[in-house]
Amino acid sequence: MKKIIIYLVNFNKGGAEWVITNLANTMADNGRPVTIVSIKFGNMSTELSSTVNYKHFSGQWLKAFWYMYRKLWLNRFDVMLTTQRGGTVFAYLLKIFSFSKTKHVVREAASNFNQHFESKGFLTAAIWRRLFRLSYGHAYRLIVNSAGTGEDLISAGIISDKSYYQIDNPLDIDRIRQKALMENKFTKPPDMIQIVTIARLVPKKCIDVLIHAYERVRVHYPQSRLVIVGDGPLKEELEQIVSKLGLNNHVVFAGWLSNPYPVLRESNLFVLPSKWEGFGQVLIEALALGVPCVSTDTSDSPSYILDKGQYGILVEPESFDGLAAGILQSLNQNHKALRLIKRAEMFNKQAITGKYEQVFFLE
Repeated sequence: MKKIIIYLVNFNKGGAEWVITNLANTMADNGRPVTIVSIKFGNMSTELSSTVNYKHFSGQWLKAFWYMYRKLWLNRFDVMLTTQRGGTVFAYLLKIFSFSKTKHVVREAASNFNQHFESKGFLTAAIWRRLFRLSYGHAYRLIVNSAGTGEDLISAGIISDKSYYQIDNPLDIDRIRQKALMENKFTKPPDMIQIVTIARLVPKKCIDVLIHAYERVRVHYPQSRLVIVGDGPLKEELEQIVSKLGLNNHVVFAGWLSNPYPVLRESNLFVLPSKWEGFGQVLIEALALGVPCVSTDTSDSPSYILDKGQYGILVEPESFDGLAAGILQSLNQNHKALRLIKRAEMFNKQAITGKYEQVFFLE
């Protein structure tokens, strides 16, 4: 049985880490030897199956480098998967120095390479661009989670053509449903219309746009509230916006929740107001619970997940009025929960993991 090692810098709970966890758990539970190595310890390790071998180095880069160097030099694994950009560059250098025959597969999930370079100085950006070109360009296989992500790699000059495989993110649908039935600390009052978003409170998520849009929605739905699940550097600024708009009694900052699914399950609508998204996995989580969705049409991913508006409403990014209109349109519709749930099943982890393994071992 061919062995897989997954190499990460961080393993804290996040979108990419959930993808890795679902892949690793599914492959290992199916009998394939899987090892995850992270330089820093991460709380995502608590979600790993007992059949996955996990090793971390408490942030000690040199120890991690030496461990991986020996494993690669001895060709102890058939495939090495990376999905974090810094880790991908690190792994590429390890493979070069160790003369390893291990096949390096790179997964990319975000459509923001140009923004990444713009945020750095000229020399720093030039160095990183070169390193990304080398590590992505010399990968045995390159996997992207959407066509938009692939196009971003090309436009940023990281790769020169569509030499990648597009595979959806795998979700553990059964786990989501089980977790959704657990205790909800933010139980919705009777007869309350609840709108929810789940996001890190950072500029690209545009939670400020959602708050302004909700102000317009509340005129039509006074018995409603907006629940914001997540934390981040913009929390205080967002709270000030809520206060200025007189929405203190109608907007709930729930903070980061280890299990947001009970809140999501009780909601009448999920909203994704981001400026851009690599994949928008939380849209699938909402669909899996039968919750209607409104999303900004930021890239091909939300449009793909919602099938060009067949399973949710797509609106223009960064528009107060546009987002408000989309929310009102959704709240005024009759949604068939079973139809939304069936759409989410297309992204279940068993089928998606099989596609990953085909790419890993395709000769």
